[in-house]
Amino acid sequence: YVLQFAATVGLLVPERERLSLLEESLALARALQQPLVLLQVLPPYLTQLIALGGRARAEALLAEYSELIGESRQPGVRVRFLAVSALLATVRGEHETADRLHVEAHPIAHADGLLGPQFVWLTHRLSVAELREDPSLMGADGAVLAVRLGTTPSTGQYYAWYLTATGRVDEARAQLYA
Repeated sequence: YVLQFAATVGLLVPERERLSLLEESLALARALQQPLVLLQVLPPYLTQLIALGGRARAEALLAEYSELIGESRQPGVRVRFLAVSALLATVRGEHETADRLHVEAHPIAHADGLLGPQFVWLTHRLSVAELREDPSLMGADGAVLAVRLGTTPSTGQYYAWYLTATGRVDEARAQLYA
C-alpha cells in the first residue's frame, strides 16, 4: 500500500524514482496475479512513461491495459483508460482522436455522480489544455474544475495551472506560495 501511495497518489518522490516504484508495483501485481492493482497502477505508469519520453513503451502497454479493462462497467476504470488513450493521441498530434475520446469519456465520468471519475476527467482536460496551449479546451468545464480544485487543499498546483491558463497569473502565484 505504501509503495502504491507514494507512486500513484502521493507524488512524493522524484520522477525517475516514481517510475521505478511504479515498475515495482506492476511487477508485484503481475507476480501475485492482482489485476485490480494493475488497473490502479497502469494509468499513472503510462502517464509517467510519456512524461519521461517513453511514449513507445506506453503505446505498447496500452493493449494490455485495454485487455485488463475488458467490458468493465466501472466508470473510474473506463475514464482513466480513455484519458490515457487521449493523452497518447495528443502527444502524437492526433487532436481529433483525442477530442473524440474526451467526448466519449465525459458522460461516463458524470453518469453516476461519482467524484473520482469526474476529477480524473477534469484534470485530464486541464492537462490537455496545458499541453496544447489552448485554455479554450477546458470550455464550460473550467468553472467546475476551478470550484473543485480551489476548495481541495491537496490540489493547489492544479488550481494554479487553471488560473495560469485562464490568464490569472498573479492569483496562480499566490496559490503556489500559500
